[in-house]
Amino acid sequence: MIVDDPRQIGMMPIIDQHSLPDGWSLGFGPLQSRDVLAAGGYSCIWPAHDDRSEQTLWRAGGRGSGRGALVINFWDEVSAHLDRANRIITLGYADGCGDAHTLEHLLSDQIAPRLMAGDGLLVLHGGAVASLSGRGAVLLGPSGAGKSTLCAALAATGMGLITDDAVGVTFAGAEAVVQGLRPGLRLLPDAADALLGPDAFGRDVAYFTDKKRFAPAAKLNNASTAPIGAVFLLCRPVTGGQRVPGRREVLCARVLGAQTCMALVENSFSLDPTDRTEAKNRLRAAAKLAAMVPVYRLSYAHDFALLPELTALVSRLTEGQK
Repeated sequence: MIVDDPRQIGMMPIIDQHSLPDGWSLGFGPLQSRDVLAAGGYSCIWPAHDDRSEQTLWRAGGRGSGRGALVINFWDEVSAHLDRANRIITLGYADGCGDAHTLEHLLSDQIAPRLMAGDGLLVLHGGAVASLSGRGAVLLGPSGAGKSTLCAALAATGMGLITDDAVGVTFAGAEAVVQGLRPGLRLLPDAADALLGPDAFGRDVAYFTDKKRFAPAAKLNNASTAPIGAVFLLCRPVTGGQRVPGRREVLCARVLGAQTCMALVENSFSLDPTDRTEAKNRLRAAAKLAAMVPVYRLSYAHDFALLPELTALVSRLTEGQK
């Protein structure tokens, strides 16, 4: 690992090798703000013309300039310069924005999955567990959908926790295999108390969230990979486009046809959404996965009292039972 900024020596035990994809090294430099990037010949390629976005992607020379250097800018507080030729990540941050937990979160949970997707791996925004028979259940959904809580609840029944937020999918013969990109679990305090107990110790994830990061084997079984038995798309119950507070039933429906592939693509990571080759490879891998495993849409209220019903349902469908 490369450390160019001596101020960072104290945080190196926290920002460790598990935060980096294989073959990448880490350095530190000045913040590359949006104004600095624009003045330096970089063009914002995603999302286009949206100053309100939390994350923006910039490329030297703009669209159509090949595999040049990319910069991800987070809220104009943290930047990540990605030198793909030499596989070096250079983090920069504004004054007061360089706490180790936040930088580790952005590196391991945002940057690393995108880099691995850029290298050709199908990376999904989701968690995964291995059933008692070794089949993998993959839980997909946006931030706040309940992936981490359901992963922890499933692991508490004896399943093996693979990871809770980003998974890679590879193919071996007739099977699709899920692997965790970073072991561990991130939970809000109420979920941690309910599922791990009040004495479980977790580290801060980032300054902007109350979630805590719990190390592998924190009172739960763990696993590293598993052949996928089923994929679940997590969402809350809706009627007429509005959330229904207090609705308690668990609804589950099989996703069929082209919707299956598109749902997987929508829940995947991408390094450069404007790269046609990357997009084509991601679509091909998603279509292959959709043809190999069942995908279900799982709708439920976020209520700890529903977890026994949810875990039993996910376990049964992962094993191929009705």
